[in-house]
Amino acid sequence: LLHNAEQADKASVMCFVQYREASKKEPKTFLSVQYVDGRSYRRGRDFCPLVRAGHMIFDPLYIFALVGLASPGPNVVMLIASGARFGFRRTLPHVIGVAVGVSVTAGVTGLGLGALILQYPTVSFGLKLLAARWIFYLGYRLYQSLNVPKAESRDRPFSIFDAVLFQWVNPKVWAIAMAAAAGYGLGQPPMQEGLRLAVTFGGINLFVCLFYANAGNWLAKFFNTPVLWHRFMTVMAALMALSGLAIFL
Repeated sequence: LLHNAEQADKASVMCFVQYREASKKEPKTFLSVQYVDGRSYRRGRDFCPLVRAGHMIFDPLYIFALVGLASPGPNVVMLIASGARFGFRRTLPHVIGVAVGVSVTAGVTGLGLGALILQYPTVSFGLKLLAARWIFYLGYRLYQSLNVPKAESRDRPFSIFDAVLFQWVNPKVWAIAMAAAAGYGLGQPPMQEGLRLAVTFGGINLFVCLFYANAGNWLAKFFNTPVLWHRFMTVMAALMALSGLAIFL
């Protein structure tokens, strides 16, 4: 965006797009960069292929949401384990439920609910306790299932409702959504910010969940002997327990 590397070194981190309207003409778009030495740099509407006619084509929120949601956590471990145990097709309700639940959580965070929860540490700590207990229980159930033949097992994958409900007590989702609302907001009204976060988080997380569920299904074909399967499920149960402990870090 800048003329050379020297300018890039001198520029501050913050860049922003300004919209200026003269009489009845359509808005003009500028890139403004404030330098450390007080000088400024500005270019016209075609300064960057990411901005055209006053609309941002690529939102940096996409990268933040992708990295945050795809990083290891309770949802990732549970989807891999479910894909491995029940197969990709039977895990699809779990996938859809996670995407919907994360979308709703991000949306209400954009409306201000996340900030409200932070004001009450007791509520936040209660959510962490509930999530940790749930995760430990699921990890214990997963480990116990190794002692039961598959034909006799009554375990079932998460339903859409189960997965949606889990997102409301998943501190990782709340933390990512609140960080996105605080660091990547566009200054829009709360309803628009909430809708932007909900659509972004839900859409990106759907593809993330599909990937991990399919990865679990593929791993089940790789660990195709009883010994390998037992070791794999033991590791998944241990990772699930660790993800429960990581909530309090």
